[in-house]
Amino acid sequence: MKPTSTAIVAASATPQYITLKTAFASKLGKSAQGSISYTVSCDTDRIALFVSITDNSSGGYFSREHVPVDRIQELVGKPDQPAFPSKVLKIVFAGKSSNNAGFLAAILHAEGLLARDTDNEAKHVPAGDWDNWKMALLALEGIPADTSPPSSQRDGTAAASEKRKTLALKRTKPANPAE
Repeated sequence: MKPTSTAIVAASATPQYITLKTAFASKLGKSAQGSISYTVSCDTDRIALFVSITDNSSGGYFSREHVPVDRIQELVGKPDQPAFPSKVLKIVFAGKSSNNAGFLAAILHAEGLLARDTDNEAKHVPAGDWDNWKMALLALEGIPADTSPPSSQRDGTAAASEKRKTLALKRTKPANPAE
């Protein structure tokens, strides 16, 4: 079957990223254990930065999407921004995992872009110089990011995931109540 022109356009429109930094962030919750792995990437033109959650050492769902740093900065990176809870960061994600916002807050703390509020440690305030941080990261050499779907990243090849079979159970006829 030949791909349609729409499929060709969609395949070529897949964004490409350059991974500039891979790091870990400690979780922020009082009883939270473990860490979050993440990457900071840029587009191939080296104009925009993106943050991606890549792993959670102690379990729990999250979205692996590339979140634009400019969008995060618009939302919370202003020096006069009042203290805010992690849930404010939910709107920068397309994914709906309830962990996304807290994990992103942990990453921003690790990068020195957020700090705990002095009056309420459950809230955050902007910290650091976002613009200098972005310039310093964009100056790094980096490596091309793997943008293949998560299933092929785990198995190493897309073909391996296509070979999997779904378990199909045979339907049984309902018992005849007249018998």
